[in-house]
Amino acid sequence: MTLFRNFRFGYQLRSKLISNSVRIKEYIKHEEFYFRKEKALCTTKPTTMNLQECVGRLNKLASPSLAGSWDNVGLLVEPTPPHTVTKLFLTNDLTEDVLEEAIVKKSSMILSYHPPIFNALKRLTMATFKERIIVKAIENRIAIYSPHTAYDTVNDGLTDWLALAPGNGVIDVVNANATTRDYCTSEDHRIEVTELKKSEALKLKDHLARKCNIQTVQIYNQVTELLSLSFACDSPNLANVVDEIRTINASKKTHITQLEKAVIPGAGMGRINTLNAETALKDIIKNTKKHLGVGYLGVAYGRGKNSESMVKTVAVCAGSGSSVLTGVPVDLYITGEMSHHELLEINSQGISVILSNHSNSERAYLKILKQKLEKIMEGKVDVLISEVDADPLVTV
Repeated sequence: MTLFRNFRFGYQLRSKLISNSVRIKEYIKHEEFYFRKEKALCTTKPTTMNLQECVGRLNKLASPSLAGSWDNVGLLVEPTPPHTVTKLFLTNDLTEDVLEEAIVKKSSMILSYHPPIFNALKRLTMATFKERIIVKAIENRIAIYSPHTAYDTVNDGLTDWLALAPGNGVIDVVNANATTRDYCTSEDHRIEVTELKKSEALKLKDHLARKCNIQTVQIYNQVTELLSLSFACDSPNLANVVDEIRTINASKKTHITQLEKAVIPGAGMGRINTLNAETALKDIIKNTKKHLGVGYLGVAYGRGKNSESMVKTVAVCAGSGSSVLTGVPVDLYITGEMSHHELLEINSQGISVILSNHSNSERAYLKILKQKLEKIMEGKVDVLISEVDADPLVTV
């Protein structure tokens, strides 16, 4: 009997050991799986980018030099360096509510289509909402960038997207006023100074850098032992440059060439869409609502026109478009807003107008922009779109 009890005890002990062994092995496998998983997460490339590199990529997408001369674009708020961008937050308008959303989502940079700093700020207090936005952005180390009319002007930008609202067609620029000089540089004169001795060439280069702020000067050999200098300058600086050349009193020949302003293909303010087929205005209204993601539009019919009128040509401009569109001979204008008297004048010419409210003509483009930015940031920065941002005017 004792032998039997010992045998049963031994069998139970063995079973427990085997069971525990299986559990231990399963536990080890389980822990190894999570260890490998966490190790993989640790070795994943971090999503971050230096602020200056991020700004450089944004500028490459649409150069700030393409913006209107009256506009305020580019990097508007810069935290003290070093500052890295992990989350880029997109909005059409930077309001206090949008900023709160950006803070909650731990954004390190905001791209606001409309510049939150437009007119000069003489102080940063809590007195106005724009001042409060800038102060709070700085306190939370959030950079702010605004492209505004640079996105309106650039080829394949916001205005080209808006031009597709009525339907497919051939897209042309209304005002092709963006030039290669505007896009690349403000320098519009090329100057070449020849027959210089080495000491003279170096002295002139130094004077140009210190007194005329011209840092890029090429020095090259002529066929003889003499040297030549070649550089560019803008019109306001031209007289100072000529004076410095005369001060050196070493050049026998100076050649000044005025650079031409070549128009950038596809860039400029406003677009004209010549539709592939004539389309009833009521169908264009339907297409535009879908394109902009809105439920309501304002329509001002041209003299003698109605919802059944056929449309072949459409001119568009984001935001407030009267200054760009007025005088363009088409069947229909699409923009964000116009004044009462502007609408009366345009309608008298038989041109109909579709109004969406100012920022509704721009906001839906953020979804397209998000895709573009994710591509140019190469996955190093998370790109988010505000869920709070909305046009302040609501139809009720």
